[in-house]
Amino acid sequence: MADRPRTGRVAAVFPALAVRNYRWFVACNLVGNSATWMQRVALDWAVLEASGSAVLVGIATMLQFGPLLVFGLLGGAVVDRFSRRSLLVLTQGIASALSVVLGILHLSGAATLPVLLVASAARGLLTVVDNPARHAIVGDLVGRDLMPAAISLNASVFQLGRLIGPVLSGAAIASIGAGWSFVANGVACALMVIGLLRSRPDEMFEEPRSASDDGIGQGLATVRAIPLVGWTIMLVGIVSVSALNLPVLLTSLARESPGTGALDYGLFTTLCAVGALIGAVLLAHRPFVSFTRVVGAAAVLGVVQTLLALPDQLVTAACLVGVGFFGQTFLTSSNAFVQRSVPSATRGRVMALYLMLLLGGQALGGPLAGLVVEHLGLRQAIAASGLAALTAALATAMVVRSGRGPVVSEDTGPRSAVER
Repeated sequence: MADRPRTGRVAAVFPALAVRNYRWFVACNLVGNSATWMQRVALDWAVLEASGSAVLVGIATMLQFGPLLVFGLLGGAVVDRFSRRSLLVLTQGIASALSVVLGILHLSGAATLPVLLVASAARGLLTVVDNPARHAIVGDLVGRDLMPAAISLNASVFQLGRLIGPVLSGAAIASIGAGWSFVANGVACALMVIGLLRSRPDEMFEEPRSASDDGIGQGLATVRAIPLVGWTIMLVGIVSVSALNLPVLLTSLARESPGTGALDYGLFTTLCAVGALIGAVLLAHRPFVSFTRVVGAAAVLGVVQTLLALPDQLVTAACLVGVGFFGQTFLTSSNAFVQRSVPSATRGRVMALYLMLLLGGQALGGPLAGLVVEHLGLRQAIAASGLAALTAALATAMVVRSGRGPVVSEDTGPRSAVER
């Protein structure tokens, strides 16, 4: 078990960066997230070029994210059974090799549609273990007390990658070809392996785990034993279905705008990303986390997204920044609250369940939003999505305040009195 990190100027602003192992992890993550977004854009483009079919682009996306929805709990059990650091070294090493090979095949003209689809499926299978491990290892790197700050900083890095990666990929596709985006991601994954290997195992905050608790059901039992965690994960699923389906809504909104649709869509997405980045950075600086913040962020997100339905350009711009800000605040706070509330021994399985509801909700919410847009209209769909999130947040708060189930669990480890 590592000692607490020394404080200083860096710790005063971003406390988690005082931990050496975490500094390596977050630095490699910044490069890795940018490169991952580069590969996502390049792979979609490559599939579209090879097939000319938007349906096949959707299938490629499904292959990349579907396995986590199906096998997520199994992946979480693996993450809780073995060293998370070692698992990430393995998954990132395989991802590096796959990306480099795919890049070489694409640059040589051998990346046919079947090759691209197989690569998508392989990447999807890796995420079954890689994604829960990426989330669960944060507590091992910084300890339970600094976990909220570290998770918030991870969210900042993700948003930076979301801003930088697609721009770099677009430039690469236009100038030198999509294949180099795959190669860049392979190099970034290799850097992640190096960063993980340079971390010091004796400075990790790993807690003892019992081999008798390796079953998939133990993660569900943990959620049942800590009611606020269960309510948080349920709220994440509902908000994901209702309010986190912005691509569908923003494309329709851009089509209705007086300017150029594609440019407006890019502007709308950028405004959301800027708001999300601001939210993530502020949370990294102020790492306090509570169930009240989770529910409050969901409620305000619902209000702001409802106001987005108003047909005014300035209101639209302000609301898009607000949606990004409060959406990121909700996701980061819920992630940190769940991870800090559960024991390390089952954190991987609980986070796998969290990710399954988050991604599954978004996958379900997209088509539902499209149906509402087609049958009721765009403004009505936007308002309905916001009102649904607001209603879910208020209902969750009312149920919890009514006293159903204990607020505090004795099984949450150090500082178990999770703030209400």
